[in-house]
Amino acid sequence: MSTSIRNHLPGTIEQIVSDKVVSEIVINTAAGPVTSIITTGSVKRMHLKKGDAVFAIIKATEVSVEKSHRRLLPRRKSGAARNR
Repeated sequence: MSTSIRNHLPGTIEQIVSDKVVSEIVINTAAGPVTSIITTGSVKRMHLKKGDAVFAIIKATEVSVEKSHRRLLPRRKSGAARNR
């Protein structure tokens, strides 16, 4: 199978939690765990089970924002001296 998506993370299925319509798949990758929500029909059609070797294929369609709870310091201008 060929795809134009460039972000492929090889991993192993750690957990599958299914209901009638959707399933949550947790994949352990070298970059850390990746969670995917796919249809339960896809889980059955692909015969997915815990321990299977799979790829997490990531295509970002949005970027979310989280506010930091720490104060961010402004950037210094290049060559500016520090006051200490």
